[in-house]
Amino acid sequence: MTTPLPVLHARASAFSYRCRACNRCCYDKRIQVNPYELARLSRQLGCSTSAVIANFTVDGGTALAKRPDTACVFLGPNGCTVHASRPLACRLYPLGRIVQADGSEVFIELTPDPETKGLYGEDGTVAAYIESQGVAPYIAAADRYYAVLTRLLSPGGTVTPSESLGDSVADEIDQRVFVDADFAVQIAAARSGDPVPREVDELMERHLALIERLADVLTARQ
Repeated sequence: MTTPLPVLHARASAFSYRCRACNRCCYDKRIQVNPYELARLSRQLGCSTSAVIANFTVDGGTALAKRPDTACVFLGPNGCTVHASRPLACRLYPLGRIVQADGSEVFIELTPDPETKGLYGEDGTVAAYIESQGVAPYIAAADRYYAVLTRLLSPGGTVTPSESLGDSVADEIDQRVFVDADFAVQIAAARSGDPVPREVDELMERHLALIERLADVLTARQ
């Protein structure tokens, strides 16, 4: 059986979707997360990003954990328990966003669960739908973290435990600094004496500055 090609959309494409809270999209999904999304979740939950990674994620903090029945770890009896801070993948659903090599974006329709109660239509646009889901800061953060990750994974940019986010590249550093914003910023704060910010946007800026500095070091060594 031939798998149908995904429907491609631009922001101006006709599209609408009305969620009916059936929660079928919360099962059997791999929800990837970045440091910004972990920080948003941590602040809603009242804990550190380290605690979120330890208790609610898999694969070193790169994806949300699932229960044995394949439900998202944050799915409760009445729906998503962290809806206000849900990751970008959840906000975009039932769309997925792909950033192409030239930096342009395209949106695809994800295959719905056969029992979904969500209502699809064309009485709106992709742009209107995703804007209604509050995606702007999430997309901006995702693009910035992806840019740094691309540099770190480029030839000659492989990160090793002996690299540093401080002034001396001789210091050893834990690999968690790349995903755990509170942990990384605490290391820098211990050197500078600055407090670790609680506000998510400031934490993200501090974290990105740290890992961008490391990317600069590695790029200079190529």
